[in-house]
Amino acid sequence: MEDLQCVFCGGAIDQFVCAGCGHKFSKVFDLPFIGAYQSDDILGLIEIAANIPNRDRLRLDPSFVESLDTVCEEYFNSEDKPAFLARIHDVHGSYFLNRYAEWEEVNTLTSDLDLAGKAVLDVGAGLGYDSYRLSLKGANVTALEFSPILMEAGAASFPNIRWIGGLAHALPFKDASFDAVFFNAALHHMRDLRTVIFEALRVLRPGGMLITTCDSFRPDHDPATRELKIFDDNEAVLLGVNEQVPCFCEFTDTLFQHPQCVEAELFTHMVHGGIDGRGEDLATFRKWELRDADMLRRRSGALAMRVRKLNALPGERAKITSFALLADQYAELLTDQAKAISSLSAFMPEKYVNRGLSAAHTKFDLLNGWRMPQFGAGYRRVFKRGRRFFRRRFSKQIKIRIRSNSPATFAVVVDGRKVQGFETGTTWQNVVVDITSIPAGKAFAIEIQRETPARDFNDGHFDVAKLAMSNPLDRLPAGVFG
Repeated sequence: MEDLQCVFCGGAIDQFVCAGCGHKFSKVFDLPFIGAYQSDDILGLIEIAANIPNRDRLRLDPSFVESLDTVCEEYFNSEDKPAFLARIHDVHGSYFLNRYAEWEEVNTLTSDLDLAGKAVLDVGAGLGYDSYRLSLKGANVTALEFSPILMEAGAASFPNIRWIGGLAHALPFKDASFDAVFFNAALHHMRDLRTVIFEALRVLRPGGMLITTCDSFRPDHDPATRELKIFDDNEAVLLGVNEQVPCFCEFTDTLFQHPQCVEAELFTHMVHGGIDGRGEDLATFRKWELRDADMLRRRSGALAMRVRKLNALPGERAKITSFALLADQYAELLTDQAKAISSLSAFMPEKYVNRGLSAAHTKFDLLNGWRMPQFGAGYRRVFKRGRRFFRRRFSKQIKIRIRSNSPATFAVVVDGRKVQGFETGTTWQNVVVDITSIPAGKAFAIEIQRETPARDFNDGHFDVAKLAMSNPLDRLPAGVFG
């Protein structure tokens, strides 16, 4: 506990109580969580809920991690890599190349580092795969994770690692606490990357190393809609996983703002279009000089960084000035996805409440199942479940107009409770849902869920032409109308 610091006031923490402001931090699944969720964390909170159906299947066997690293090394040394991939495909499948890229980058960027006995922080540790890999190098690893579900599984799989719950943009550690900080395929899941990187450098000791790997990036001039197009047909994202492709500058701005405090090296294992943007993809692991950053910021690809901290960066540590939800409160709801999501209604940012189907498409819509709108279609396409948030005023009903790619059974869930079921097919149907049980002024979540299993990705879709609170004078009874 000696290195922990209050994320609200910066005071020292003793027995989970801040000596400065008196805030008492709780344990989540018997693990300390030094932080609290803000309304701006809403995309991450949706991602946490997305893992609820998998909660009992997330644990890793340490021997599997060790064996997969052995396979990665064998692939690295293989002279006939296509034949090697064909031979292991039935065991490791399509995920192997992603794990190999992470293995290659971590091993390359740590090849000259002696981590034995060193204090190492793994931020966005997930299930602990990479934390364990670092511990095998002899490091004393602290794994920091935002999601109680992933932290629970990681601690069960790797109890020799120190697990702390918290937020990367307000690290709960004192200055200069670690010899190395790692982000492995993690930065692109986080918000406010400039602050995240500043915080990582803050908790590093002078001479310490920050290493990031396997983060996708896009050109600085790209509009936000580019990211929406990238993930529009990504099943995991449509079900709530907050994958992102940040602009290149989000990774590097903090480094270039403090040239006297850091020495930075940039690496890629993919640059789309090559150096001039019109050639072949550069798909091998490659080091770049800092002067090449001007070229990289006009490209897209996958980035790794190795940054040595020379001395302390000027500026104050990040703090959480207000919060919306304590982690232990959210953790209590992480057995039921619909109820967990409905709990977010209480502090949902107003820009996401009472959104019509014609509202500008956002990442929030994508994570809630809504595909990008098609020009002139007059409806929105949805994958498996479409979720919206409303604040009830005087309306007594929600009107839905829906059709499906194939005959299927659907459920309407309001604030975590199934209130109606119906069947529909390829012709439009009108559904009316009674919401008089929702108190006036209360924000609530409504989901249209496909209950019939889908044969494939395309079959899992349905179309919604209307999802809105009805006029208070409209007294149609609740039910389904052709």
